[in-house]
Amino acid sequence: YEHFKIRQYFRLGYTAIINRVLNPLLMLNNDFGLKGFAADSLMGLQRLGFNAETVMYTNRQLLGFNFAPLAFVETAFLSGQHQSIFDNKPYFGLGAGLRARNEN
Repeated sequence: YEHFKIRQYFRLGYTAIINRVLNPLLMLNNDFGLKGFAADSLMGLQRLGFNAETVMYTNRQLLGFNFAPLAFVETAFLSGQHQSIFDNKPYFGLGAGLRARNEN
């Protein structure tokens, strides 16, 4: 554990539209939904989302850059106004990546 540190991030969010007059419906293809989700036909009045991300920070450098591999998993639910949010199927996202940072 001398050469790297692991950090966990968790996010849980719930949104509901109570009196929809001018507000658009909730969707999953934005910053509050799933990363990279492209379907624009899924809409609802309630949204529940969970995100977990693991990042490994290292003190190794390559050409002045620090690299941090990461992995994430996320899930989201959408439902109508008078429905239980868990009566609908969940939508999942899974991914991995590499963050690069130049501290020069």
